[in-house]
Amino acid sequence: MRIVVALGGHAFPRRIEHAAHENDRQQIRAAARALADLARDHSLVVTHETDRLIEDQLRRELANLLGHDRITTLLTRTIVRGVQPADICELPAIRLLADNDFLVICASGYAPVRRAEAGALENLEGPLDNDLWSAVLARRLQADCLMLLTDVAALYADWQTDRPRRIRCAHPEALDPGDFPAGSTGVKIDAARDFAISTGRPAYIGALDQASELLDGSTGTCVKTGVNGFRFGTTLTKARPNAVAGCSAPRLLARPCCSASGNQSPPQSVPAAHKSLA
Repeated sequence: MRIVVALGGHAFPRRIEHAAHENDRQQIRAAARALADLARDHSLVVTHETDRLIEDQLRRELANLLGHDRITTLLTRTIVRGVQPADICELPAIRLLADNDFLVICASGYAPVRRAEAGALENLEGPLDNDLWSAVLARRLQADCLMLLTDVAALYADWQTDRPRRIRCAHPEALDPGDFPAGSTGVKIDAARDFAISTGRPAYIGALDQASELLDGSTGTCVKTGVNGFRFGTTLTKARPNAVAGCSAPRLLARPCCSASGNQSPPQSVPAAHKSLA
């Protein structure tokens, strides 16, 4: 199975000046262990928004764990349509490497471009969001699934109560980014919804250190079209305040999305801006 794995900034160091710090080295090793567990059974394309030094350290750690050097890194250029990523110039190279059993690590969207009226490419300012970029890559690669990995275990409902419930899986139209904290959470939901709606394949949101467990539903949140509304998994209690990826308080948490009786909210319509980026 081909999986595109997006490494979130909360779970993975970003800046070159931190690469020599022991905590960041431990994060890189932990990321490599989680990715190696997946790579032993699946074809991986890993995306990130860190610098090249950290990327190279991740490649070396993976090579040591997997016992081979069929791991390569790529810096990519992205064609932007409007304000959203639409295509990736290096897509043929990424596909060729993945088809030949390479684990590919991509630095996402650091050189966005747009196509002028005459057909030439023009440079644009600023990087693109890694989650949205990864959804485009996964769709264009026809990946079997997309994983959006961070430092918390899942999306939760009823989190203001003493018994928040893990959203085990959800229809993409039932998730509203407006119900989640502003910032990276809403973007992850947008990316997951875009991939699930445009391909009919699942997207997962969960913790980096639990990546291999996302596929069997034992952790994380799966966004897919083959489910109505929400399905719930683990219920947390006040006796387990650190159950979400070791955090004192869950970070990726939804406002209550169903009634106290447990009835599911009906799927909401998807605004045009949240449909496929293509």
